[in-house]
Amino acid sequence: ITSAYNAIKIYDKSYSYATEGLAKYPDNILLKKNAAIASYNLKKFDEAANYYKAVPDSMLSINDLKNAGTSFSNIKSDSIARIYFELVIKKDSTQSSLFMDIANSYFRNKENEKAVKFYAAKIKADPKYEPAYRYMGFAYFIDGKYNDARQAFLDAKNLSDTTFTTNYYIAQSY
Repeated sequence: ITSAYNAIKIYDKSYSYATEGLAKYPDNILLKKNAAIASYNLKKFDEAANYYKAVPDSMLSINDLKNAGTSFSNIKSDSIARIYFELVIKKDSTQSSLFMDIANSYFRNKENEKAVKFYAAKIKADPKYEPAYRYMGFAYFIDGKYNDARQAFLDAKNLSDTTFTTNYYIAQSY
């Protein structure tokens, strides 16, 4: 029942049946997976994260792994979110949109060298994505690598000349 309701995107009914089913069968992995999917789509990210965590990675699709990472990110559990996002990239290297999520997660946790690595990966996948250059500049700037920061900000400015923040940090880098 829960799979059917998820398939037709009636997530409130799927969630209801999944939680009732888990009360009777607490070890049922498929119910946990369907509860995770329904919780995520109902924006109950804390519950979705708990359900996703209880499902083996081998049972999760790439989309499920992305949603698990997003759930953990929304509840401010960045280290676990990164694990799921990195699993997605390992399974499908074309998921370059996640590079920014991973990089920003590292940046929020003041792991700037790791953040720069993923900003660079995003730039390699999409050289015209201005925020990757800008945020790379911030990471370099915070670490006191002003020449690298200046170059990243200049690259960002070349793509979007109207961003005040970029111009401000170029000046600060000089």
